[in-house]
Amino acid sequence: MPSVATHQAHVLVGKIVAPHGIKGQVKIVSYTADPATLFVLKDVASSAGKAFSLKAHQHKGETFVVTIAGVTDRNAAETLVGTELYVARESLPAPEAGEYFHADLIGLTVTGAEAVVLGTVTAVYNFGAGDVLEITHDGDRQTLYPFDHHSVLKVDINAGRIIIDAAIFSQLL
Repeated sequence: MPSVATHQAHVLVGKIVAPHGIKGQVKIVSYTADPATLFVLKDVASSAGKAFSLKAHQHKGETFVVTIAGVTDRNAAETLVGTELYVARESLPAPEAGEYFHADLIGLTVTGAEAVVLGTVTAVYNFGAGDVLEITHDGDRQTLYPFDHHSVLKVDINAGRIIIDAAIFSQLL
């Protein structure tokens, strides 16, 4: 079963989603609880290890217009679209009680209160109304399930499982 120690050493904190203008600026979506936190983190890098020095200029919600050191034209900015930005887990504060890094939820076994295995968390999304778990079950079928206090009864990272309300899960099938 997964435990905190087996999870990734880096945490996804943002993604470059589009170029902005002709001077090399890009739009970045921040995945941090407070979106502006992305710009005070040190050692932001791509999954390939390329380091980025970011300077935010303006933002709307979780999307920022950003200058990246060394990126000076639109063509260079376009090559970065889709780049996911990570920081070392140890550079982040530990999550508070009841909060979790999405990376720590992925791979957890999902059970009902009776310990019947319902599936595995394969992704965590947030479309604006709160976090949603993608649970893969029955081989390759996915179901989206709300990640809130009413639907999720217990999260036990060390035991590698999430206990959910199986009645709500069955209604979503």
